[in-house]
Amino acid sequence: MIDERPDLMPRAKIPDRLFAVPVQLERVSLEDWRREKLANYLGIQSLSGECAGNIEHLIAIYKSTTQINPSSIQGVIVVLRRLYGNLRGENYQDALNIVSDSRSRVDYETQATLAPIAQRVLRGDTGAEDELAAAARTRESELAGMRVSAQAEKLRMLCGMLRHAFIQYANPTHTSNSDSMTYLRGFASEILSFLEVDRDFATHPGRFDEYLRTDVSPLEPSSSLLSDVPCIRWTPSE
Repeated sequence: MIDERPDLMPRAKIPDRLFAVPVQLERVSLEDWRREKLANYLGIQSLSGECAGNIEHLIAIYKSTTQINPSSIQGVIVVLRRLYGNLRGENYQDALNIVSDSRSRVDYETQATLAPIAQRVLRGDTGAEDELAAAARTRESELAGMRVSAQAEKLRMLCGMLRHAFIQYANPTHTSNSDSMTYLRGFASEILSFLEVDRDFATHPGRFDEYLRTDVSPLEPSSSLLSDVPCIRWTPSE
């Protein structure tokens, strides 16, 4: 059985909207035989136009992100150091703009923590610069020594989104029995096969399950990773 609110794995450590708002989408079309296999895993007779269209859109979004290099941890640290240095010149202003912009290539935790303070700095609030400098130092210490694979993080995010799509479109009997995870793995594996993703999940199903449980819930009510896939809905109860 697939619980709609399982013990989720941490969300991917790449910018949320960098994934959700691609630069350019390539047209994707699933083969008829693959649609039949996906429908079988979902426990339905055939994929509806809505279901097929949204799965293809998710695939297109993922493919578009392979053309983008998300910020490295070291790159984020460089930005943070500019926020607490003694100089308040062009580099400081650039760093301030980066952390205050929700579409910047800063990891989601850094952006979520520093953006509200950076926006107060931009408004000229008293004491905001010192508060931002302290927050930047704290975040730098948290990031020090951290190693993140951009490709793995993007794949984790995709898997979490595929799990959400599976719950929405699958026959309820396929999400509520002892074989539910088998169906979900098959569904996701078929899409990863289409993408030619080279991961040895067959011999490491536990790792695959962790990827499928990646948290893709919105960071705030008005923001969702699924916003570019209109018919894949996220609601507070899911």
